[in-house]
Amino acid sequence: ASRLEDLGNAPSVLVWEAPGEGPCSKNIWAPELHHAGGRWIIYFAADDGRNEHHRMFALEGQADTPFGPYRLAGKIADPSDKWAIDGTLLKFAGRLYFVWSGWEGDENGQQNLYIAAMSDPLRISSDRSLLSSPGHGWERAGGPPWVNEGPQALQRHGRTFLVFSAAASWRDDYCLGLLELAGTDPLDPASWSKLETPVFASSAEVVAPGHASFVRMAEGVT
Repeated sequence: ASRLEDLGNAPSVLVWEAPGEGPCSKNIWAPELHHAGGRWIIYFAADDGRNEHHRMFALEGQADTPFGPYRLAGKIADPSDKWAIDGTLLKFAGRLYFVWSGWEGDENGQQNLYIAAMSDPLRISSDRSLLSSPGHGWERAGGPPWVNEGPQALQRHGRTFLVFSAAASWRDDYCLGLLELAGTDPLDPASWSKLETPVFASSAEVVAPGHASFVRMAEGVT
């Protein structure tokens, strides 16, 4: 669609169908379309039917169009290879970074935000760094589990932010928090600062805003 408000009526195209079994056959969550490295990439989370096996995967476009065809490029994982969902790209200072929601260990008690450097859009090339844990009361509402998830990069006027979802997605407490890159190294947790209050939360008009994305409506709009 040429306009955001027309997307609901635009025709859709099936670009990939999950196999009947295997590590990315079930619970396909949060697909994201990105253009990086001269190709279209779709990142998504999936498992084999067991939530503790959720990991990030990527589809690689085989043509210069977002409509495909695509091939399954495989799993996107840092060396720890822990539970992971909601992966997204951050482009900063000519480098690519992968940001996602994950567990510290192997049990579902808390979802943190992690970041790692990428050598290309399909490969993580560093250990993960912990960016954010749900510590404020509004981040822990409805838990356990305590939740930080759905990170989205937002870059405007020379500033770099990560908007993320917090609290329980199954309750009206679900909301959006904000991290800002105050330093120069995205892999250094000390380079990020977290706003102490949500930037979007439930109101009389909007209920449980979460896992949002941001789109520039027109050139010249600030």
